Amino acid sequence: MKSRLPIEIDPVLDIAREAGKLLLSYREPHVRLQKKVPHTITEEGLTVTQADMLSNRYLIERLSALQKDVKVISKEQDDAINAGILEKHTHYWLVNPLDQTAHYIRGGDAFSINIALLEDGIPIFGVLYFPALDRFYLNDGKHHAFRIEYGGNPVMLKSHIPPDHVDIFHAHGQMRSLLVAEGMALSCTHPEGLRPWSVAATSAIINAAGIYIKDTLGNNLNFSSLDVLPTHFVATPAAMNMLLSNATQFS
Repeated sequence: MKSRLPIEIDPVLDIAREAGKLLLSYREPHVRLQKKVPHTITEEGLTVTQADMLSNRYLIERLSALQKDVKVISKEQDDAINAGILEKHTHYWLVNPLDQTAHYIRGGDAFSINIALLEDGIPIFGVLYFPALDRFYLNDGKHHAFRIEYGGNPVMLKSHIPPDHVDIFHAHGQMRSLLVAEGMALSCTHPEGLRPWSVAATSAIINAAGIYIKDTLGNNLNFSSLDVLPTHFVATPAAMNMLLSNATQFS
């Protein structure tokens, strides 16, 4: 796929798919036995598996090799390393090697690999890959966003008036935002607590599809740090105006 980005897109898709194979391969024996994937709970209350770490190592190694001067910040990387990269670089990869781990360990299909390329704190390129669905969401740097499924042709994401019967709350994590970008819903809300490595790739994709992502005061999200993100809305322009008006009214 051609783009105006400072990187080639296809190698990034290949890297995401290979990382997805690692996740599926590690989980398969447990799913076959109808058992949860072994996991631990961190002091912060986060669920972590060995698969998180396998995907993390693979993504850092492969993304780092694409452009030697573009470093990788990852959810599962040491905090000191991440902070050092953030301090010295304005152009870097931001990665969540396994988003929605809870769904992964239970054998669900809502987990994803999130890869974003940031420039001066702004996500300019994003890829979300759902290995269990073999589905990509991405933008191309030309104000276009796409879904690619089962190795098929890219389908452009366009927002439109959604059908009345769609219940977006049945979706999980970043998939809810992507359904807005696909025109399946007008808006969704994500509560405070998410970190940039979970949201940055989504932000690049949905912005390219003409969808807004803003906090409750109408500000763009700040991806220039790794701090917890505030409650934020994902919506079409018209729906965003309504959400912000209501947020101001009841604040």
